Amino acid sequence: MPNHFHMISSFLNNADPGLVIKNIKSFTALKIIDAVLNNPSESRKGWMLDIFERNGVSKLGNKRFQFWCRLFREKSPDFA
Repeated sequence: MPNHFHMISSFLNNADPGLVIKNIKSFTALKIIDAVLNNPSESRKGWMLDIFERNGVSKLGNKRFQFWCRLFREKSPDFA
C-alpha cells in the first residue's frame, strides 16, 4: 500500500518518541506540500491541495493543510 509506511527506530538520551514523530511529520508535510505547490507539471495539484486543505481546516490546531493522519501507535517489538 503506497499510502502509509512503517518505521523502526530507537531514540537517544530518552527522547520522547511522540515528539520525534511530530517533528518528522511536520518537516515532511511541509516539504511535500511545498513540492506539490511549486511543481508546475504536477497534474493532480488542485485535487491534492483541496484534500489537504479540507482536512486541515476541519481540525483544530492546523493552520491550513493537514497531510498526515494524527494517529501514532507506538509498539515495542517482541524479540522473545
